[in-house]
Parts: sequence; structure tokens; C-alpha cells
Amino acid sequence: VGPPLPVFKSTQPIRDHQVSPDGEWVAFGQTGGQEDIFVSRMDGKEIRRLTDDGFRDRGPSWSPDGSRLAFYSDRSGTYQVWEIRPDGSGLEQWTSFKGSANFPIWSPDGTQVVTEMIGGAWQSVDARPAVSPRSVRPMPEVEGAEKFWPLSWSRDGRLIAGIVVHADGGIRAVATYTVATGRFEKFDAG
Repeated sequence: VGPPLPVFKSTQPIRDHQVSPDGEWVAFGQTGGQEDIFVSRMDGKEIRRLTDDGFRDRGPSWSPDGSRLAFYSDRSGTYQVWEIRPDGSGLEQWTSFKGSANFPIWSPDGTQVVTEMIGGAWQSVDARPAVSPRSVRPMPEVEGAEKFWPLSWSRDGRLIAGIVVHADGGIRAVATYTVATGRFEKFDAG
């Protein structure tokens, strides 16, 4: 309600922003040169730079309880899933895929993260705190030469919504994946 207010002013472009579960913070990636992860209070005050190095840190995603952020980074040579706390502590690599991971998405209960893979099937990663090594499980693909790219979980954790991409890179459909049955339902993208 009311007019829009700027959260912060910067000459650097931002991307992949996400509001914290309590609505008090926003996490985002900064692009245009060095790519780092930041959090800021919604009023633009108390901006924290969580990473500060030459690696490409992207796609921050809040855990459901707001205590952790998952993101993807090339700091190990290929894009992998990493974790960091909102105060900048606890940097930890979660995955060591041969391919590159993108955009980790938390389950509503915070026990797993799904991620799309460049050059491979989407994956589920154990996201419970203090689990090492983290178990990783490949997820099923849709039939044919199509690939599922997960984008969000339903609040009840029953469904994962995403897009279906053909081998040529074109988006073919929006789809849901039912966790309990492992079945996809596609909706024509028009």
C-alpha cells in the first residue's frame, strides 16, 4: 500500500533478489564486474556484503527459517551450490557436480534444495544443517528430449513448478512435478 520506495541506490546492477521469510531483509547478487552476494534491510539500511572476491556468486535463496542462504558460485571451478549465513559466516560448498548447478531452491521444510543442472538432470541436495557429506540425488526428467528446470516449491511441499526446455533451448511448457508420485504435468506454454 502506498507509493513504491527505493530499497537502495547504486550504480551497479543487481539480480536474483529474494525477500527473507520474515520480510525484513532482501538478498541479492550484484553484477557489472565483480559478482557478490549481499543482504540489506528492506529500508535500504544495514547493507552487508556476504562475499567479496573475484568469483561469480549468484542466485541467493533464503532457507525457510531465514538462517541460511544457498547460492551458486564458480569458486571451485564450475558452478556449484554453496551456503552462507546472512551475517557472512559459515561459507560451505555443498556440491561437487561434474556439470554446473544453477539457482538452488529450498523445500518448504528446509530439508532439501533442488537445482537445475547445465548439461544434466536436475538434482536434489540434502540441506539439513551440519550434514556432511551432503547426499545428492538425481531427479527424473520429462519424457523425450526435454529437460525440467525447477523454479519453485508449493507451500505444502507437494509440488515443484518449473519449465520444460527442449534440447534446442526453447521453452516448451510450464510443468509441475508431484513429489510423492514422481509424475510431471505439463501445461502448454502457448
